[in-house]
Amino acid sequence: MSNNSSDQGKSKIIIAVLVVLLAILIIVFLVVGKFFKTHYFPKTTINSLDASLQTVDELKEDLQKKADNYLLTITDRTGTKYHITGVDIFYTYNPKGEEENILSSRSSYTWPVEIFKSHEYSISETMTYDEEKLATVVSNLACFSEENMVEPTDAYLSETDTGYTIIAETAGTYLLYDNVLADIKAAISDGAEEITLSDNDYKTAEITSSNENLVSCLNQVNNYLQTVITYDVGDETEILDSSIIKDWVDIDVENNTVSIDEASVANYVQYLAYKYNTYADEREFTTHSGDTITIGGGDYGWIVDKSAEYEQLLT
Repeated sequence: MSNNSSDQGKSKIIIAVLVVLLAILIIVFLVVGKFFKTHYFPKTTINSLDASLQTVDELKEDLQKKADNYLLTITDRTGTKYHITGVDIFYTYNPKGEEENILSSRSSYTWPVEIFKSHEYSISETMTYDEEKLATVVSNLACFSEENMVEPTDAYLSETDTGYTIIAETAGTYLLYDNVLADIKAAISDGAEEITLSDNDYKTAEITSSNENLVSCLNQVNNYLQTVITYDVGDETEILDSSIIKDWVDIDVENNTVSIDEASVANYVQYLAYKYNTYADEREFTTHSGDTITIGGGDYGWIVDKSAEYEQLLT
């Protein structure tokens, strides 16, 4: 009898211990399950942030810190970099309830299995910022300072030893504020961390080296300068070439015209007449006796047809 009583006592103790252990396990299960109703499981990442064992509010705080730490780097065409931070523009995270949806979409009492798994989630990060503050920050960037705003220059024709050539336009660094602001806003809305300013953000030259009028004028003026006229007057030679014609040329790129200055042509013809007209001039002769005599008039000598030569040169 004593042995049976002893065995029964031991059995009761074992049962009591098992009941206590089971009760503890149930309590732990329920308590932990309740904990995970408001906390994310271990090994949980949300938008690349470690949210393990965090509450919704703690996750939101981290997402706001991420907004505060936001940094947009702007690179201009010279390679200079400028920065705008989240704090500069009051960059703020605006939750849309997706954080809570993650918790409500799964049972917290599956935690004995889920704590050994990895959980990755992606939620929309809706950010807002103060547009007036951004506008002020952008306008105060060093790239908008007067010394850094270099105007572009137009391409133009330049005289060389052999004619004319096109000197290409220069891009400059003159930024268009509205375009830059629009591009920066788009970058911030996309959550971009870098932006390189494009040609659209800069003031451009009105006349480029490929401008049709400019190229046409170049061809016209160089055709004029290729002209070479040789006058043989007696023993003398007079050459009209680019060294003289270059001073006659009038270039109008806007209207795509290259013209010859008529007054300059008239002066050149007058110069020829003055230098070479000998018709009816007085001439000195030496007689057989050695005396020098002057004879005037006569119907021989050189004479420049100024009217005809003028018209010929203009054509």
